Amino acid sequence: MNLLQPTSSGSLGRIWSHPALVREAVMPRLVATAAALVTILSCSLPAYSVPDWTRDRAVIRTLVVDKMSEAWNTGDAALWAMAYLPDSEFMNIFGALYLDRWANRQRHADLFATVFQGSTLRQELRSLKFITDNVAIADLDQTLTNYKALPPWLKTAITTSTSGPTPPLHTRMKHVLVRQRDNSWKIIATQNTSVTPLLQASELETAP
Repeated sequence: MNLLQPTSSGSLGRIWSHPALVREAVMPRLVATAAALVTILSCSLPAYSVPDWTRDRAVIRTLVVDKMSEAWNTGDAALWAMAYLPDSEFMNIFGALYLDRWANRQRHADLFATVFQGSTLRQELRSLKFITDNVAIADLDQTLTNYKALPPWLKTAITTSTSGPTPPLHTRMKHVLVRQRDNSWKIIATQNTSVTPLLQASELETAP
């Protein structure tokens, strides 16, 4: 029934003066509108009802430990970048920023072809915290060996009197991850920080 036109039984005024006619005319449209809203909302929400934290932990660990270690150790920059969202941000141990997945991929492709070619990355998931149902923070301890070269200042920081020419480089990686519609997880931001030996007490005393 078209509420904008007179009906076969009379005018609009007659419809609105009879509750039964109002229900007959309006309710089908309200039901149809509600159904449409439910459909729209359901399409915009993740495809889960109650988070499965055990499953989520396993999925995230597979991504940030297994897949990313595999990507590094095989020199596969495309596989490395697949862990990230298109608009993600990567900060390396020098503070340089790579502001999307493409830049992240290109930088790692360069590293895998030069100074880190043939290197070995070992990772341990130190902690995993769920900030909300859809956001998590993963902290990893990393050890890099068999690299070809490091910047002089960083190499000096990790080298000891008993170290070989390429002592292990220890870093800590922090990932912020976001749940996707299919319940997979992707990285939206990463920060990598080198772990250097603490200053000796004598050095602290003479520091300016």
